[in-house]
Amino acid sequence: MKNAVYILLFTLLSFCSFGQNLEKIRVVNKLEEIKPGNYFSLFLEVNKNFHNSFPENVGGLKLPEGWSILSEKKFIRETGVRYMYTISTAKNTPSQKYNLEFGLFVRDQIIGFKSIDVEVSENYNIEVVNLKKTNHVLEGDTLITPFLIQNLGNTAERLKLTTTLGTIDFDDIIVEANGSQTVKVTQIIPFTNQSSWQISSDITVFSDSKKPVYNVVSIPVYSDRENKIDNHLRLPITVGVNHLNYSFGNEKATAFRFDVAGRGFLDWDNKHFIDFVANGPNNISVPNLGSYDEYTLSYTYKGNSNVILGDFSNRVSNLLEFGRAGRGIKLEHQTGNSNISLFFQKARFALNQDYAFGASYETLVGNRTKIKLNQITKKLSDKNGDFISNLVSTSGYFKWKKLDLDAEVSIGLAKGKLDMAIYSQAYYRVGKLRIQNRTIRAGKNYHGFYNNSNFFFNSVNYQVTSKIFLGLNSSFSSLNRSFDITSFSVSPLSKVHSALLTYKLNSKHLGVLTFTNQEREDRLEPASFHYKENFTNFSYTYNSPRLEISAQGRFGKSANLLVSDTQEKMKSYASTLQPNITVTPWFVIGGYLEYQHTSKFSADNTNQNLFYYGGNVDLNYKDFIRLNFMYRNNYAPDEFYEKRNFTNASLTFNFKEHSLSLVGARSISPGLSVDIQNTSFFSIKYTVKLNPRLAKNKNIGHLGGKLVGKSEGIPQKGIMVKLGAYQTLTDSLGNFHFNNIFPDKYIFTIPPTFELAGIKSEKKTPLEVDIVADSTVFLEIPLVKTGAVTGELDFRITDKYQYTKEDQSKPVVLAKLTNGEETYVTSVNKNDKYSFKEIKPGDWKLTVYIPGNQKDYEILNNVSSVKIESSKVEMVNFTLVTIDRRIQNTGQQFHLSSSNK
Repeated sequence: MKNAVYILLFTLLSFCSFGQNLEKIRVVNKLEEIKPGNYFSLFLEVNKNFHNSFPENVGGLKLPEGWSILSEKKFIRETGVRYMYTISTAKNTPSQKYNLEFGLFVRDQIIGFKSIDVEVSENYNIEVVNLKKTNHVLEGDTLITPFLIQNLGNTAERLKLTTTLGTIDFDDIIVEANGSQTVKVTQIIPFTNQSSWQISSDITVFSDSKKPVYNVVSIPVYSDRENKIDNHLRLPITVGVNHLNYSFGNEKATAFRFDVAGRGFLDWDNKHFIDFVANGPNNISVPNLGSYDEYTLSYTYKGNSNVILGDFSNRVSNLLEFGRAGRGIKLEHQTGNSNISLFFQKARFALNQDYAFGASYETLVGNRTKIKLNQITKKLSDKNGDFISNLVSTSGYFKWKKLDLDAEVSIGLAKGKLDMAIYSQAYYRVGKLRIQNRTIRAGKNYHGFYNNSNFFFNSVNYQVTSKIFLGLNSSFSSLNRSFDITSFSVSPLSKVHSALLTYKLNSKHLGVLTFTNQEREDRLEPASFHYKENFTNFSYTYNSPRLEISAQGRFGKSANLLVSDTQEKMKSYASTLQPNITVTPWFVIGGYLEYQHTSKFSADNTNQNLFYYGGNVDLNYKDFIRLNFMYRNNYAPDEFYEKRNFTNASLTFNFKEHSLSLVGARSISPGLSVDIQNTSFFSIKYTVKLNPRLAKNKNIGHLGGKLVGKSEGIPQKGIMVKLGAYQTLTDSLGNFHFNNIFPDKYIFTIPPTFELAGIKSEKKTPLEVDIVADSTVFLEIPLVKTGAVTGELDFRITDKYQYTKEDQSKPVVLAKLTNGEETYVTSVNKNDKYSFKEIKPGDWKLTVYIPGNQKDYEILNNVSSVKIESSKVEMVNFTLVTIDRRIQNTGQQFHLSSSNK
């Protein structure tokens, strides 16, 4: 390469008489986008006539900083002289256009010049490496898992980080090209009822629309809780006493009730399972407030045969019986993929139903289709007297690649008339299109769960982009459902047509714009609303860990059809705000504000200003205190087609085996007489948890063992050893015992203590032990003194590079030590050193490596066999070198090789 004088001459030539010679030099090959850290070939040809005029010409090429010429050749051809260059780009070369300058010289005088543009492509290469694999953790511990995030690309990246469990110390970072950053995922290990299980620690790295990078590690979790050994089979039972105060309008009532419930297995083999509830007596008969007695006994054999006696909620199918509360008997049995059930039930809270009996048979066909046959006979009544309704149906669930279908067809015979009903719910998806339909149709002479009912809902949604959704919805509802009076609800007549546009900015922000035309009519007498309206509504939702906000604004026109069928529409508008604030993870408060300016509820079709407000509080402190409170001042008239609470509060104190709860509420149930429509109640309940013994387990196991020191100076007396939740100390000879242990799999560990510093079990621990009934397991645990491995990484620069170690950035280097059973990983520190301490003696393999595909570096002889000896430190050093790439010319082919100087 020429000196700086020629570089100046190159620039001047662009504006001088040598410009006429630019056509004499041309680029022969087509230059595609160049990958950073790669190499490419450049062919230039000097015109024959121009060459003959200056036969002693010499070519020179000026490159961007950090680029280098791997090889250069000059060929004499018939058409002129051809120059060939193999050029290497720097690994971290940014993505942009670069200018290469070629010049011809004769006796240090420039005679020709050519400017060549090349473009370097973007290289997105993010790698995530787990820096430390924890062998095991205990329940209640804080698990910290470090991850190394490397940007091996050529562009600085702004990265968003998420984790499934726990928290991450950074959720938004910028990593420069060829840079790295270490982040930590922290999580508190929860307590479970298991002696051992697995937990995962993961991290996902996002960068705009590029493919996310995911890394996960799984860590064993063991329990070390000190639970008292219980050799008895017990049945958990709760017994409660409840005092209630009710107010029905101006009347008041008081009652005392008991509550007993229990569920559990009756044998050690878990074949017989019982579940029972008994609460009463029925001092106050107000079912819609939940004040009624209940007595239920359920028995299950081997998980597939079940008998229910007493009170139960019976659900046969969507059309026949959706959920009837009553007293009777139900038998169920499952064989393979088939299930059969028989029942008889006398309804308790259905005003027009006396009893019902029937049967069902369900089977699974293949993996995607369920078919069910149903039959039921009901004794019903209406204003003309009692009658029998016989119903049969076929229902099924079908799942294909793009279609989910839940459907039922039913035929009913009542009063000598035959009628039918259908139910279907379909969901079809293809590409970005989603189509949904739900249909319910029951005839006037069909007397199942529905009678003289019609319901149609159709929805079409299309995902335009990842953030934008378009939708069309249409529905018609005229349903007559035979609910129990415990869940009072009367569906209004409604017709709704709407179009919506949804924009999801990100996981926190969601906006929905809706255009709606609807008609709603109250079916209670006297009717409190009947209106038509069309409006535009915009709703916005903000969701973050500490704050949730839902807000909407509506503007349109409405016509009050209670006043006149031909009434002109009046302008109306409304707004709603619902904030929810998480003050602490165990304390949440929220509010509700709504304002309506409308005429659709007025008696004279004039606009009214309606205000509705409320709030809620949720508190759950360490499961000791639980508080839930809700208040609403009122509801809009078209919301009173079901029971509504104005105030609802509950406060519970848990004292392990005892609890005390206070509950109060005020509500309105539409349709009841005015004198009892407004009701309120307050109750205080005390509950105690019992675990009575059913049997004593004689088939228990035992564990015995001994700690053996394999060298002098290893203590044996007073060493703590643990078996799951149990722990004990060794005697003077190293012996230990665990007696009266339930047969199960347990984890045996030797917790690290000051006495065991530099000493480890020769066997890999934690050790899984299988305690067998009526037998003793014996363990012999050898203890050995540990050794260590340490070393240094020598960083060398090849002669081709014209800079020092201080100028050259070093890559991240990891060291891994393994013996096939145990593996340890650490990183080489900033002083180029690493170490592994307290390693048990034996043959180990030590590997030093660079994570990621880093072609500019190489570790010489990076794998080494190490023999660890007690109380000794092994030194193992490695050498890190930069790679000098060269092109070897072998005829017409060029091969890339690397050499290390």
